[in-house]
Amino acid sequence: MRYEEHQPSLALAAAVDCYWSLEGSGDGSVQPILPDGHGEAVFHLADPPQRLLTDGSAASQPRGLWIGQMESTVLIQPARRLSVFGIRFRPAGAWMLTGWHQAETTGRILPLADVWGARFGEELGNAVGIVERIAVADRFLRGLLRKPAALVVEAALRQPRLPVEERARQAGCSRRHLERLFQAQVGLGPKSWTRIRRMQHSLHLRRLHPVWNWARIAAEAGYFDQAHMNSDYLSLAGAPPARLVESLPGMGEHLARPDR
Repeated sequence: MRYEEHQPSLALAAAVDCYWSLEGSGDGSVQPILPDGHGEAVFHLADPPQRLLTDGSAASQPRGLWIGQMESTVLIQPARRLSVFGIRFRPAGAWMLTGWHQAETTGRILPLADVWGARFGEELGNAVGIVERIAVADRFLRGLLRKPAALVVEAALRQPRLPVEERARQAGCSRRHLERLFQAQVGLGPKSWTRIRRMQHSLHLRRLHPVWNWARIAAEAGYFDQAHMNSDYLSLAGAPPARLVESLPGMGEHLARPDR
C-alpha cells in the first residue's frame, strides 16, 4: 500500500494542510478511522468503502465525501482496490473555504457533491495522475478561499497544552468568546479539539519510541496520568491504547497517522 502527501500552493497553505493519495489493495478487514482534529474532503477513484453503522449494518458511501470534524472513531470496510485522493484541511481551513458554521457538519460525513457540486469530483476523476489531480484541486480551492481564521483561534491552536482559560486570557477575550469562535471556525470546542490532538500526539510518540511504556507516553503527551489517557482513548477511539494500536494496520493506519 502506497501513501503519499503533497503540499498545496502557497496561496492555500493557511487553509489546506496537505493533499494525500493512497493506492493499494484492501483485504476486506474493518478499519478504524480516528478523529484527528481536521476535516477532510476525500475522493475515491476506485470503489468507495462501506461504512459500518452503530446497529451493525453497512452503508455504501459515494465516491466523493466531505468529512466534518469527528469526535469518535468511524469504522469502514475498504474495497479490494484502493485509489484515494484526499484534501486534509487545517483545523480552521474548512471554514476558510466555506464560511459556514463548522459545527453544522461535526460528526457528519456528507456527499462531496452536496457541498461543492458534481463538477469538481468529475474533474478529479478525469485527471490523470497525482500531479494533475493536485492542479485541479489547487485551482478549484483557490477560487473558494475566503477570509482567514480569527487571530485568537489561530493563536489558541498553536498552544494546545495551555488550559482554555489561559489561551483565552492571552488572546484578550473571554473563555466563552473563544469557545464560540472555535465552534464556528474549527467545528469543535477548544477542549474537545485539545483532547483529540493529545491522543494523536501520544500515538505519534508511540511510533517514535516503541519501547516506551504507556505510562511514560501518557506523561510525555500531557495527560494527568495513564488512567486519564485510557479514559480519553475509550471515549474517542473506543479502545484502550494498546488494543487500538494493534487494530491500525492497512488503510486505517495511513488515514489516521498522528504525524500527518
